[in-house]
Amino acid sequence: MTALATSRKQPPAIAPRGLLQDIAFSFVSVSCWLAINCLAAAGVMLGFFALMANLSVDQFFAETANLSNHYLAADGARRSEFAEILLYLFGGLVLFFCITRRAALLANASTPKGDMSND
Repeated sequence: MTALATSRKQPPAIAPRGLLQDIAFSFVSVSCWLAINCLAAAGVMLGFFALMANLSVDQFFAETANLSNHYLAADGARRSEFAEILLYLFGGLVLFFCITRRAALLANASTPKGDMSND
């Protein structure tokens, strides 16, 4: 037998990916992308709060204590209104980061099957 004939009989070194692997890869990619966007939004909110405290550690904790005292003294309706405002702010920031970072998600999806990307 020639070397060419023996190489034809060997199974491929890399098995083709299945549908389940593609779904799992997509799920992990989207989850990581969304987690990064949520962390960025939380960081922006924390950054704004630190700026309100003039970037001073003592002032930051004083503002945090003041906010928590007012939150605990408020009735249920005002607490829910404050939580709703924070939720809308966080959701808006996540939406902003999702829109601005959509290229990072689409670049990962456009990689041909079997190829590796170093992005």
